[in-house]
Amino acid sequence: MSRIEKDFFGERAIPADACYGVQTLRGQENFHITGIPMSAEPLFVRAFGYVNKGSGPGHAFAGVWPVLWLQ
Repeated sequence: MSRIEKDFFGERAIPADACYGVQTLRGQENFHITGIPMSAEPLFVRAFGYVNKGSGPGHAFAGVWPVLWLQ
């Protein structure tokens, strides 16, 4: 199951349970700068998750994210 998100380049299907958006998906697809997959850097992935988790309440308060995501 997936959800559709839009940006300036068009629409993309994002996995329904993903806590990222279309910009992150496009970044993954288009910016293979080092050739090292993100999965090879688990501490970076964890830190990225903490940033997203920390920004969630602020986004929900501002009405950017549904409060459902925070449960």
